[in-house]
Amino acid sequence: KFNGRNFVGMGFYPDLDFVIDYAKTQLIAVIPEDLRMVAAVQSGRPAEKGSPASTAFERLTRRIKGERVPLQL
Repeated sequence: KFNGRNFVGMGFYPDLDFVIDYAKTQLIAVIPEDLRMVAAVQSGRPAEKGSPASTAFERLTRRIKGERVPLQL
């Protein structure tokens, strides 16, 4: 669960590159916290197309399939 406002606002990490370097691993995706996605999952409905989490999962799927897709916050 990723919240961009908290990521920047709390000042724990200066940027995403710092997190990747600190973890000493590669990230395959950054999935933002998205209450619309939570509501859809809990009600058994498909997620809204174009919502932040839905878009992130689409990008993740493309990466898993081998497409070069840059990480986005």
